[in-house]
Amino acid sequence: GPPWLADGAGKPTTDAAYFLCANRNKRSLTVDMTRPEGQAILRELAARTRDVRWLFAGWGPDEPALWHLPNVICLGRLSQPELAQALVAADVLVLPSSGEGFPLVVQEALACGTAVLSTHEVRNACPSAAGLIAVEELPSTPGQTDVERWDASLRRTVSSGSNDSSRRGRAHQAASLWSWDHCAGEYLAMLLSDRQYQPS
Repeated sequence: GPPWLADGAGKPTTDAAYFLCANRNKRSLTVDMTRPEGQAILRELAARTRDVRWLFAGWGPDEPALWHLPNVICLGRLSQPELAQALVAADVLVLPSSGEGFPLVVQEALACGTAVLSTHEVRNACPSAAGLIAVEELPSTPGQTDVERWDASLRRTVSSGSNDSSRRGRAHQAASLWSWDHCAGEYLAMLLSDRQYQPS
């Protein structure tokens, strides 16, 4: 049979990797929940959005498998190729986070063409990619989740950004922002702008 998506314990699930990648309009999400402030939002969103399949990649203090929700798949620690497969399979990366700047997983998701829903802080950390990131606010009061706003933003992001042309556009723009040539040119410009730097 096809390659099967593995769960956090490495056991095959009933979801074929090909199905997740090819079946657009499936409403699958990949999330990052390494920060406590976003964990409650993600837990409540997963419980509230039973029509959405949530893929949790990585590890953290809160184990989503313990939520016992049928729409939650815990992938555990992933290799880089496995993470790329998960991001390609997803419609949206959800990152309700603060204090991380511009996490690499956002670049990785955008490079895969995956829509990103995060916070203003994450979007503002990379102005050149700001137009690619949908945003919602984290609650200002500890213990609040404001899940209704996140749910509405999630549904807007999925409905407007998960079609094939949107994915291609995001991937193309990410490739132009973070290609080796572009990055090397940026570093060279910084070096050359330093008056003390003299190329040999």
